[in-house]
Amino acid sequence: LKTLSELVGDYENNQYKAAGVSGSEMLAYIMDLQGLNQSDLSKELGGQPVVSKILKGERELNLRQVKLLSKRFKVSPEVFI
Repeated sequence: LKTLSELVGDYENNQYKAAGVSGSEMLAYIMDLQGLNQSDLSKELGGQPVVSKILKGERELNLRQVKLLSKRFKVSPEVFI
């Protein structure tokens, strides 16, 4: 049973690789789940233009923003890295 489990696990890891998700994609997903818009996060992230650039992928989340988002959404900072 252990060998079979390992073989199935190896097969799944090789056949079904998870696509990497960027911090901005994860932020957009969480915002959608919670019904938030850009202005809801503008104060925390440095203004609406900053939020817009982050969501478009034109700007990366910095460490301060990651910490604030992880605290607000009660998730690990790794979610946004």
